[in-house]
Amino acid sequence: MGISHSISKLTRQKAERLGEIAKHNDAIKRLRQEIKKLDDVMRMIDAGVDVDAVKSVKTCTPLFPRGGLLRLVLALLKQNGRPMTRTAIAAALEAQRGDGRDLHSRVKSCTQRHARNGVLREAGMEPSGEYLYEIAPLERPAKDDKPPRPALVLLTKP
Repeated sequence: MGISHSISKLTRQKAERLGEIAKHNDAIKRLRQEIKKLDDVMRMIDAGVDVDAVKSVKTCTPLFPRGGLLRLVLALLKQNGRPMTRTAIAAALEAQRGDGRDLHSRVKSCTQRHARNGVLREAGMEPSGEYLYEIAPLERPAKDDKPPRPALVLLTKP
């Protein structure tokens, strides 16, 4: 009984993999057609162009959009209501994402950079020696701190 269960599970997994291959083959076929169209347009514009000289370029999708990690860190600190360590921030964000990526190094660079910029601040230290971070309060200048307005000078023609 255990062997038939194992075989059926393995059969299902193989069928899923074959489906993934078919899906990717369809995408590859579509991409090849698009490349052929691009080659044709390049030849229409310049008949002497060497379309085979074009080399492939790897594209990279960023893990977070610009400023996205900071927004998540700030939301987490605000939601938590108390200072947190980098390790705790990274663990909470990893749990939210659920994709199994290790975010500790990214959280470390984010907290260091924004502590220097004044967005975050160090709020003490854990017994383990790790810093606690919190959202830095906004520093608004007092009304008396305004620079004096320049005096108006009337210019007359000589």
